[in-house]
Amino acid sequence: MPNYAIITGASGGIGNALARAFRTAGWSTLGVDMRAEAETTCDRFYLGSVSDPALANTIVNALRDEGATKCCLINNAARMLSKPFIETSQSDWDDVIATNLTAVFVLSQTLLPVLLGGSIVNIASVHARATSKGAAVYAASKGGVTAITRGLAIELAEHGVRVNAILPGAIATEMLRASVADDTSLEKLRELTPLQRIGKPEDIAHLALFLADPVRAANITGQDFVCDGGALAKLGTE
Repeated sequence: MPNYAIITGASGGIGNALARAFRTAGWSTLGVDMRAEAETTCDRFYLGSVSDPALANTIVNALRDEGATKCCLINNAARMLSKPFIETSQSDWDDVIATNLTAVFVLSQTLLPVLLGGSIVNIASVHARATSKGAAVYAASKGGVTAITRGLAIELAEHGVRVNAILPGAIATEMLRASVADDTSLEKLRELTPLQRIGKPEDIAHLALFLADPVRAANITGQDFVCDGGALAKLGTE
């Protein structure tokens, strides 16, 4: 079993579920976030920006000193922006891209020495394929995540690193609650989903755990896995 699961955005709803699932499965968990709520969930926790190269170097040096190999990096940290495109500032763009996409580049490259023979799981979004008004920047960032997933899968295969992406739909987190107007809107979202349910953070965690498994997912790389209750399969005209 690989030494560590390195989970970014560990203080959020999905991040906490990831940490719990991987710990239960016997992994040592290392969390990274701007907030410290995950300290009690992860075996180790780093407070700071996921796109900060200095923090990434601190993490990889600590893991290398411990002889960590075949780790799994889960790029889960995300920043949502709900704002009309014409009102979006350069600063808005930079903040979203830094957290959602630049961090994937920085961490995947810097942590590579402890990922050899392991894997990377990128948490993207269904917005990478179909989006809505006010989410253009978020959609662009998540589209970039799926694109870099394919590129890394090709380039890192020779190092034994598998790279896949999960595209969550509506998941019951604070981020979802902040993006919907009220309970009525949330209920409408549920009704529009073929499975008639809002996803749980554990749905994403269980899928990530499968993709990180070096035996069960040994032949899977460069793929996108949608976990959205069937939302993307449904025609918008229905």
